[in-house]
Amino acid sequence: MKNSDKLFQHYESAITEGSLRTGARLPSERQLADTFAISRSSVREVLQRLNTQGLISSKPGGGHFASKAFRQKTIEPLLALFNHSPESRFDLLEFRHTMEGDCAYYAALRANELDRQALTLAFQRMDSAYQQNDLQKSSDADADFHLSIAESSHNIVYLHLMQSLFEVVRSSVFVNVSHMVAREPRRDILMRQHSDIYDAIMNAQPTTAREAAHRHIRYVEEVLSDMRKEQDRLERSERRYSV
Repeated sequence: MKNSDKLFQHYESAITEGSLRTGARLPSERQLADTFAISRSSVREVLQRLNTQGLISSKPGGGHFASKAFRQKTIEPLLALFNHSPESRFDLLEFRHTMEGDCAYYAALRANELDRQALTLAFQRMDSAYQQNDLQKSSDADADFHLSIAESSHNIVYLHLMQSLFEVVRSSVFVNVSHMVAREPRRDILMRQHSDIYDAIMNAQPTTAREAAHRHIRYVEEVLSDMRKEQDRLERSERRYSV
């Protein structure tokens, strides 16, 4: 295999399997030429191939970056749907039941030391954000924690789905958290649930991890459903007394 083909396959695999996250910057053309022992003109040809396939994007004078273009067609319609139809968020939660339960199961089964270190950092960032009661940081760190679990599952299909839907999940988590963390008991419950998932993965307990993930999503579903009913009652009362 030619070295230029090795360069192409390296970044094709890194981006599609998720080891190189969306937005990550690739090394410079000179560094790539030195690393793969090929000419800079060959490097540019490979980068063009990656660009054509939508795997990277390039900024004139600014370098090359792992692109989200090859996932965008999945994301944009769903984001639009969530913005116009709040009920669809429950569809996402149903999907997360299956995906995140399995991700937690396989993460507990397969996570190595590097995965556990990354998961610990993600958990600590989330814990810190929740303690600060910072809504945006909490929702971002929450979504990142769930993505780290998918990465630790070593299931490329689940990881690719999670990454493809990441902006959708992030948007959904922000809405969920904004409705839930205003009340301190709920915030504490959410952190305990995340801690249960984290502990089960760190202790290599697959079944416990899956059950903890299901319990977490189920709690979110129940709280949001109760809040929706409460809002419906309020709107009904407002209509009644406005007559």
